[in-house]
Amino acid sequence: MNRVVCVTGASQGVGYETAVAFAVAGDTVIATSRDAATAHPVLAPHGIEVHDLDVTDQDSVDALRAFVEQRYGRLDVLVNNAGRGFQGTLEQLSMDDLGDSLAVNFLGAARVTKAFLPMMRTARSGHIIAISSIGGAIGQPFRDAYCAAKFALEGLYESLQPVAAQFGVRVCLVEPGKIDSDHDARALHLTPVDDEELGRIEQRYETAASTARPRPPTETAQVVLACADDPQATLRHQTCKLSSRLVAMKLADADGSVITAMTGSWLAPAP
Repeated sequence: MNRVVCVTGASQGVGYETAVAFAVAGDTVIATSRDAATAHPVLAPHGIEVHDLDVTDQDSVDALRAFVEQRYGRLDVLVNNAGRGFQGTLEQLSMDDLGDSLAVNFLGAARVTKAFLPMMRTARSGHIIAISSIGGAIGQPFRDAYCAAKFALEGLYESLQPVAAQFGVRVCLVEPGKIDSDHDARALHLTPVDDEELGRIEQRYETAASTARPRPPTETAQVVLACADDPQATLRHQTCKLSSRLVAMKLADADGSVITAMTGSWLAPAP
């Protein structure tokens, strides 16, 4: 029997490739976007249903859940991909900026997870996968708001995983590194850099970050698909060897000195 799958934030990038990967595998896919009319032409040719969803709006989430319950009576796989990049160090961020990042990248995923978890608990089966980030394991300069939200997401899912497992629901995190998409280009640079010192430091970070080789979004999509296919899926899944090495480094770094030495080196003046 094919699965019923919902992928949030599926209009482009990782979300789009993930929705297509499940459709190619023969699953029934419900893809969501804040602008379903725009997403429909690129997803519908793959036999994918497209629905409006704003993960920051409880009524919007409730409407999606009601549709899935009425149409299918179950949801086998939920992929929480919807999110947004935020750029800036803490001095450049307002409290509203921090709240906006949490609303989209953390509370949005929490809201959708909470909506569909009772359905899966009743069925005693299901798989919930969140697209996290290396930024959910390693804090990165000038990504304060984004990393904070992804850290929160990882804490939520790590806490939820053993509880959900009691009733047959698997909970997983997928941690990509830099992806070849317009994710960074669409990141909100929340306050113009009018501080000369911060501007110089940020430019050093951007220079260092530009040397990272981006990975194709299809790579992350295939990791998500493999995770959903694995009845023994673990909590964390990285998408490449470099990501795995960095996460392993972080988890072994009890006092934080190794990670902060690495990220601090990204800000050092050129010799």
